[in-house]
Amino acid sequence: MSDTEISIDASGGQNARRLDPSRDLVAFDTCKAYRLPDQRLMVRNPRTGRQAAVPPQAFQLLTLCSEFKTLNEHVAEITRHHPGLQAQSDPLRGALESSYRDGLLVSAEEFCTVLSASPSGDSAPGGRDRPAAAIITWERPGALARLLESMRKNLDAEGIDALYVIDDSRDANNIRRNQALVEQYASDSGAPAQYVGQPQQRAFMAELVKRVPQHEEALQHLADQARWRDDWTSGLARNWTLLMAAGRRLVVFDDDTLCDVYERTEALSGISVSNKGRDTEFFADNSSWPGFRTATGRDPVAGHLECLGRDVAGAVRALGIEQLGQESLAGAELDSIG
Repeated sequence: MSDTEISIDASGGQNARRLDPSRDLVAFDTCKAYRLPDQRLMVRNPRTGRQAAVPPQAFQLLTLCSEFKTLNEHVAEITRHHPGLQAQSDPLRGALESSYRDGLLVSAEEFCTVLSASPSGDSAPGGRDRPAAAIITWERPGALARLLESMRKNLDAEGIDALYVIDDSRDANNIRRNQALVEQYASDSGAPAQYVGQPQQRAFMAELVKRVPQHEEALQHLADQARWRDDWTSGLARNWTLLMAAGRRLVVFDDDTLCDVYERTEALSGISVSNKGRDTEFFADNSSWPGFRTATGRDPVAGHLECLGRDVAGAVRALGIEQLGQESLAGAELDSIG
């Protein structure tokens, strides 16, 4: 079938405001399609229960509209895939607006209104919440030492219930050095730091198996380093962070990071939710970093915990934004955020 044979019925539509084709952002929702006897498809939006009958070709075109874009941008994307439809830009635009009125396309502005409405007040974590932090390390005592030193300077130890250092090392010398580093850090800083190496993991595993023997096989699969000794086990180490911090909010560090805050020279405003790539700052050498350090002296873990555990609306307000605007969703795929 050629592009010029694709036709769309733009006569449908129900009660919805008109869209500004160059400003309002919409996206095709994750809809289900069912064949009808007249060769059309009944397309139903399971999120809203709205539905509409469309030709199969129209459904194929709608699937090209999965990202939040303006009607004009969607038309450009459709005609890029189907050059034979370039002369039908106006009917295409009308058909897309009809699909919006039928509930098959979702408005970013309306979606942001829903996201910004908190069902739980300010959604702040409970007052008795005692979050945990964890470090995952592997054969890098030097990196662990650098991270712990940054924590000594910048982490408010009273703000967390425990700091777990999950050691996935195999080299006996590195294991000894890592354990000594954690013990020294706990002694110097007064932080509730716990080293979790192979002996500690085996003891913890034995206690778990004793309590839930019916799950022994699953526990060993998820958290027994001996079972995976010949494999890369960074995933297993992350399982251990979740086990140790069970029931608490958790902030996890890799050992090649720093517990410090750095900012761009020009701060970005607002929030952007997107499937697109992000900007990154790179430094030529360590001497370039101080110029990017924030002047607030803010605890990075406390900064993460301002949002961690809140719903979307609470997290947005914690960042100083009363309500998301539709521009925050530009380019985002609806099924990746909803």
